[in-house]
Amino acid sequence: MLALQRPKFIRMGYWDIRGLGAPLRMLLAYSGVEHELVFHEEAEDSSWFEVKKPEMKKKNALANLPYLEVDDGSLVVCESNVCLMYLQDSLGLGPKSEAAKLQSYALLSMYMCTRNDMVNRAYFEDVLSPPPCPTREAFDASMKDLLASGPFSKYEASLELSGTPFFAGETPCACDFAIWEMLDQYTKLAADLAEPPPLANLPLCAAFHRRLRELPQLASYFASPAYALPCNSPALTHWN
Repeated sequence: MLALQRPKFIRMGYWDIRGLGAPLRMLLAYSGVEHELVFHEEAEDSSWFEVKKPEMKKKNALANLPYLEVDDGSLVVCESNVCLMYLQDSLGLGPKSEAAKLQSYALLSMYMCTRNDMVNRAYFEDVLSPPPCPTREAFDASMKDLLASGPFSKYEASLELSGTPFFAGETPCACDFAIWEMLDQYTKLAADLAEPPPLANLPLCAAFHRRLRELPQLASYFASPAYALPCNSPALTHWN
């Protein structure tokens, strides 16, 4: 990434779910930068499609959720992984070595695959056509198979190889917040399906999950309504 000036204020917007927004909300809380969280209601989405998006497209043709409006709003950053990398680099939270930076970018890409494995099964036909899982029963069966396959084995191997408490070093960077969200969502889903905890045989991932959860910088986030939001859209998914 390019050398970036540290922002003084960031407005971050996303739907009123955890989804792609949770890692960004965590990263902002951890960084201590002054920020505002905007929650666009899925049940009444005209605030995004009819108002905010047309306005934002005048500054960024790729306007989408989530988004970051930086300082006076003249800089608009979109696309979730780019938003994460922008916050990481502009706030000085990136890995220390070039090799670790490359690994963090690779882990962000892998996180998106892990997320898509769940989300593509969860959403209904009117979002994904044809849907991989047209019924809740099909979703449950498919997710049980996915959980049994060990979706976090590569993450465990990455922590073992690095020997660090976080995925790209001694302190958290963008990929840590993204991966943590997936560990947390899959753990919640496994409990709802009465399946074994996905981290039960992954001691490094389990320790990482506890370690980041207990960071004092994130206490306000975990105590906030943002953490209690549904993981996915309640109106459009088998599981949220």
